[in-house]
Amino acid sequence: MVTPLDALVDADPWNLAKLICGSEGTLGVILEAKLRLTPLPRHSAVCLAHFDTLDAALRAAAPIVAEGPSAVEMIDGVILRQARESSTDA
Repeated sequence: MVTPLDALVDADPWNLAKLICGSEGTLGVILEAKLRLTPLPRHSAVCLAHFDTLDAALRAAAPIVAEGPSAVEMIDGVILRQARESSTDA
């Protein structure tokens, strides 16, 4: 298993963001941050694609990423099932 600390081994320069994000903030405290903001795009859209298998979704990911979207996210059946169960428990 790769840990957030593994991101610092042989890294030049160190990317401390991987340490903080990968550990959900448990391995450090941020006292100051510098942000590099980018302008919002003129247009935005959301595309939802459904795949019968996780393998099919993974195979489609590379050509999608090659088009340069701002984000790509996969949500499998386990997450969807837990979300459905969680919403009915409330």
